Amino acid sequence: MLKNIRFLIVTIIILSFSLQVKSQELGTVYSNYFELPRESIFLHLNKTTYITGEDIYFKAYIYNRQTGKPFSETTNLIVGIYDSLGNQVIKKQFISGNGFGNGHFELDSSFPSGSYYIKASTNWMKNFYEDDSFHQKITIYNSSVSKDLSNISSVKKIKFTPEGGSLVNDVANNVAIRVSDEHGYSKPFKKGIIKDQYGYHLTTFTPGKNNIAVVTFSPRATFEYSLEIEHEDGSKQLQKIAPPKKNAVGLAIASHSMDKIAITLRLDKKTTTSIINDTLYLLIHRDGMAKKINLTIPKDLNYASYLFDKSQLQQGVNIFSLFHDSKEPIAERIYFNTEGIKYEEIQKPTITKTQTDSLLISLSKKTSNSLSNLSISVLPFETISNAPSQNILSAFYLKPYLKNQTISYSRYFSKNTIDSLELDALLISQGQSRYLWKRILNNPPKKTYTFSQGVSIKGTLNKKLRSNEQLFLHAGTTYPAQTLKLENGNFTLPLIFPETEQALQFSILSGRGKLTKPSLSILSTDILEKDFITERIFNKTNSFSSKAKTLPVVSNFDDIEQLNEVILTGKKKVSYESSNPLVPSFLKNKVTVVTEDLVFKQPSFLDIIRSRGYTVREDLQFASTTRVQIRVRTQQSFGLGSGGSERAFPQPVIYFNDVKLIDFDILTGLRTEDLESFYFQRNGASEGVNGTGGVIRIYTRRNLNKPIKSDSKKEISNMSEVFAYPIKNGFEKEKKFIQPDYSTYDDKAFTNFGVIHWEPQLILDGKKSSSFNIKDTGNKKLMVHIEGMTLDGLLISTIKTLNLYNSN
Repeated sequence: MLKNIRFLIVTIIILSFSLQVKSQELGTVYSNYFELPRESIFLHLNKTTYITGEDIYFKAYIYNRQTGKPFSETTNLIVGIYDSLGNQVIKKQFISGNGFGNGHFELDSSFPSGSYYIKASTNWMKNFYEDDSFHQKITIYNSSVSKDLSNISSVKKIKFTPEGGSLVNDVANNVAIRVSDEHGYSKPFKKGIIKDQYGYHLTTFTPGKNNIAVVTFSPRATFEYSLEIEHEDGSKQLQKIAPPKKNAVGLAIASHSMDKIAITLRLDKKTTTSIINDTLYLLIHRDGMAKKINLTIPKDLNYASYLFDKSQLQQGVNIFSLFHDSKEPIAERIYFNTEGIKYEEIQKPTITKTQTDSLLISLSKKTSNSLSNLSISVLPFETISNAPSQNILSAFYLKPYLKNQTISYSRYFSKNTIDSLELDALLISQGQSRYLWKRILNNPPKKTYTFSQGVSIKGTLNKKLRSNEQLFLHAGTTYPAQTLKLENGNFTLPLIFPETEQALQFSILSGRGKLTKPSLSILSTDILEKDFITERIFNKTNSFSSKAKTLPVVSNFDDIEQLNEVILTGKKKVSYESSNPLVPSFLKNKVTVVTEDLVFKQPSFLDIIRSRGYTVREDLQFASTTRVQIRVRTQQSFGLGSGGSERAFPQPVIYFNDVKLIDFDILTGLRTEDLESFYFQRNGASEGVNGTGGVIRIYTRRNLNKPIKSDSKKEISNMSEVFAYPIKNGFEKEKKFIQPDYSTYDDKAFTNFGVIHWEPQLILDGKKSSSFNIKDTGNKKLMVHIEGMTLDGLLISTIKTLNLYNSN
């Protein structure tokens, strides 16, 4: 006993000392393979089951796995929808900034009922063999469902995986047993039996919550063994167990205490005598970080156990690879270290009724002072429309390291907690990680693709300019007007983010301000290559719920007939724009009507505000609490008292459809073409002392089918002065969530499949609370799904239940 204690103490010392030892050759090769940074993407969808007429809303989180923080280099996020066979249906490009982005897809009647997949990726990801793109299965229903459209797999495969990868003769082996369909997705089973050639039952077992069983099995090389699985329907399936291999070494890892793990090596002395007394080494690694430990197995033992401090492991996944005299490991085990993983915790939301049809939800954090960027989906409590296979924790902490991608990862990370026992069973069943050593040793990734940031535009002017002429780019909704610098007749546009189907408009500007149409040759990078999703990620199990035979009715106005225009005449002619009931009577016929010429010259309404003497700042940085700031350009006061700078350069009072704005965020990306009319009162007299910054009144178009007022002469003039280059695959315009127009909120169809609210970007600063309004649909209980990430890389994933009658 004393001898064993001394051996254990010496072993602990050896492990602690050997942590700093590095294998130069293998360590260099390994670090080279992970030299380029790896990014992971998670899309938080507002739900996963949709009815045509609804929209798919999502929030993108992009994560740097090496630094554990938001990945800021990428700005171009590619998101597509694919059918059940993996064929691309639609693909779009969205802007991300500092690791965050959001977008939407409209679902019209062209989508037939069925299973689909949504995929998100970046150009940078194409540098790597391992597919780091995000995938999520979704279901779309088109009108009512009369039959089950799923493709149910009847094939069942039994996977028998020894811990560490090899079954060792005449020692205790931990073995994971899992039943899956032909696509690799886990299937439940009732129980299992391991028996020998004589029919003797060695062990009987049942699966855990994740449909995986871990059993202890001590085989003998001279015996034959089989595995019998009894399925839920009572049928039985028999499979032979492959005999132990010669020279096999078992690698087992288990938690020993709160702060230590036990590493155990097992071998069959009869077949692996060449390893006894030889030096083995264990490489503990992930994402380019590695530590090496030298190990030996004494002559008189066929096993050796070591203790190791969890604090010296990386947080989350650690891959243990055991090497002997080969460049490839003889055993490998994935282990998840929960030590040191910190979560951002969210207090239970409070809910307040503000108006007859509106509710105010407030969120706050428990401890952290860092800024948190959240997305929130609010659904009825009885919803069956949201079943994501991932949450932000599983997407960043687990999925990138497993080769079996057909897993519902989120079940292991629920409400900011980790189911360690079930997760460890999953990791044993995985065998090796997804990073193959043959590829690590021989094929390191090359930097072939760059971080895509905006659209690159290169052009050539086919006719030389005169000395007083310049090439002029007209303003767009996402970039200002500017003159372009030419080098030998060539130009490259600075970083721009044009919207999809927006045309870049060029003119030659003379010294006198006259515009003429140039002759240009242009090359752009606005190309989205068509792709597909490989079969291996598909889940063709039954995803169509029997409850889906009754679906909520969504009005999309496709069947409304447009009547011919009727013009009424009277004694006094009032323009259509001036007759807007939201326009105060004293402004009738004083508003500025939006015309095609105005849209052409100033497509962004913020540009119009700038042209009226205001300074406009659009701050889209992560830490911003307001996205748009507007102030007068000339100093109005020299007082240095309370709010001195704000008094000196006051902001205007802005009414949006006759509603006074508290902040100006709603003006972000507001297009001039979306407006019917507007009015500027520079002296602000109508607001008294509060109007020193002026008054702006904005009125949106009431009838989108009514064409914008045109001036035919100016329109012809504009076309003759401009060279227009259409951007086919620009960036999608951000759309504010609008709840679908459901026919009723009072039936099971809505409570099962309806959506109440989607909030894509809620910022929590320290312990301060932030709020948002939702529509009161009459539901007594709500389900609030929250995902998020802080600037420091802390992750948030939780589901809160709100009872309207028990909340303050």
